[in-house]
Amino acid sequence: MRLFLALELNPEIRNSLAALEQQVSAAAVRWAKVEQIHLTSKFLGDVTDERAVEIEQGMNSIVAGLAPFEFTVAGGGCFPERGAVRIVWAGVQQPCAELATLTARIEEQLEELGFEREGRPFHPHITLARVKFDNSYGKLREEIAALKFKPATQRVTCLTLFQSILGAGGSAYKALHRAEFKD
Repeated sequence: MRLFLALELNPEIRNSLAALEQQVSAAAVRWAKVEQIHLTSKFLGDVTDERAVEIEQGMNSIVAGLAPFEFTVAGGGCFPERGAVRIVWAGVQQPCAELATLTARIEEQLEELGFEREGRPFHPHITLARVKFDNSYGKLREEIAALKFKPATQRVTCLTLFQSILGAGGSAYKALHRAEFKD
């Protein structure tokens, strides 16, 4: 199974982010389906069923003692910073100490389970679209820079383990386990 940990977004934020597609004219952009827009915390890759159970148990340790928290979705951009665009993203306003704490706990717990730590600092973002081939000569980058999105606050109540199921029409995501934060 191809798995990742993520924070789910409320429908209002997902719909607002999905609507940004209307502001971009480039045809080579493959936008995320509205129901699949989320904030990835950790991509795990291909994992056996047995390891998935270990991850689910580890998730309960990760969230132990953490209360629900909020972060603000604001701004955005594209990766890489120069050259042809590959990813269109929405930003997460910093600082958010709770999100940093959660990320550190995820890395620590998953390292104990044998997963490699992320080699670069965590920069939370929400992937909105992927670009197979950017031949817009800078126009796509300009359109992304001009995107209008009203900042929105997201309340986080759980950490979700998703399975990514690859298909002809792209990936479909299935929630396998939710570890709830406690007040």
